[in-house]
Amino acid sequence: MTNKNLFDFACKNWSEFIDTVTEVSKINEEESLVTNKFPIYYFDNICKSLFPKGNIPSSADGILFKKNNIDLVEFKSGFKQKITKEKFNPDIGKCLETNKICSDYWDLFWENQDRKRSELIESIKLKAIESYILLEKHIFPNCKNNETEKPTKLVFTVVIDEDGTDGIEDTLAELSDSEPNTNNSLVSIRQALKRFTNMKDADGNSYFYDEIRVLTANDFANQIRMAI
Repeated sequence: MTNKNLFDFACKNWSEFIDTVTEVSKINEEESLVTNKFPIYYFDNICKSLFPKGNIPSSADGILFKKNNIDLVEFKSGFKQKITKEKFNPDIGKCLETNKICSDYWDLFWENQDRKRSELIESIKLKAIESYILLEKHIFPNCKNNETEKPTKLVFTVVIDEDGTDGIEDTLAELSDSEPNTNNSLVSIRQALKRFTNMKDADGNSYFYDEIRVLTANDFANQIRMAI
């Protein structure tokens, strides 16, 4: 929680950094993770404006303000896999010369795929940490205290291009109040970020985030549509 009025500060100082979800969630020049004209502050660009080139910390892509919520949003692609262990077709995976499965090749393939996913998750963790430090040490000191309303909840939201199966599995697990398997990207990210919520310092003061959310691109798009 924070009692700093970041929304008023943003309205007065960050108008030039307002963009669309489409632009902020761009994967490359032509593709976006979420296509929507909903306005969002481009937090990456705000961060770049505060530090000299070569000394810019890692930061979340965007920042949204909801009622009593500050929502840092990180859009991350690379989780969606064309080939997975669950969807692996042995016939397609055979060597053309021997007509047999090359287990050494596919073991290396799965190992490399797991390594890339781990690197993506580590990148998200770094963004969560450095985004919080940026807010706490560089931005909040410039904001006035909010004396009239209850403290604002600080949320870190990760939006990924998950494999379709992961999204369905995650939804079913939520409905049945159980955990999907640990190979699920959504679950892996939640577990990696879990320790960044509701931490207490030596004096009992809370720090880090009040909530971590990990959403599919479709789920985030649906939330945006409901907000319009």
